Amino acid sequence: MKEVSTSYSRRFSYHRTANGLGIEIPAKRRYFTLVFACFWLIGWTVGGIFAGSDLFLGDTPIHENLSLLTWMVMWVIGLAFVGHIFLWQLFGYEMIFVTAGSLVIEKRIHFPYSRKVFTIGKIRDIKINDLPPWVEQETPTGKPSISFEYGAKTIRFAFDLDEFDTRELLEILKKDMPSVFKRHNSE
Repeated sequence: MKEVSTSYSRRFSYHRTANGLGIEIPAKRRYFTLVFACFWLIGWTVGGIFAGSDLFLGDTPIHENLSLLTWMVMWVIGLAFVGHIFLWQLFGYEMIFVTAGSLVIEKRIHFPYSRKVFTIGKIRDIKINDLPPWVEQETPTGKPSISFEYGAKTIRFAFDLDEFDTRELLEILKKDMPSVFKRHNSE
């Protein structure tokens, strides 16, 4: 039996199947970031084209133009970083799966580029991510809403949800991972 959420106000959707629970959280659009990244990428690309043409088509041999070669390496890194932020803002989303004793968290931009699998029996202290305001927790993909302890690490996920959505998501997870929440409440 498949259960599908129908609330129009939440930022995430979920479905249950015979295989488990699937949750999709689209990236929260930050329009200033999108516009800034777009203009930055245009200028950066033009600069890279000029530098690359000078490096590879110019009169100076590549091995004698190490400063420009170094700049081109940094150009590629900058292009990849800002390009990732731009694509995340446009097409990114988190997928969370609870199935067969595992919690799987994926970040996707039309394809999974980050996938982490956690054994449900090892998850402790799942809760709203309540770090103090002075602790910086912003990442290029936003601020995490939920956290849990896994071994010696704190795992954070469900980016940029408001408090209502975060509480609702925890209630949904509670149905599919009751042992984690039972352990949390008994400690």
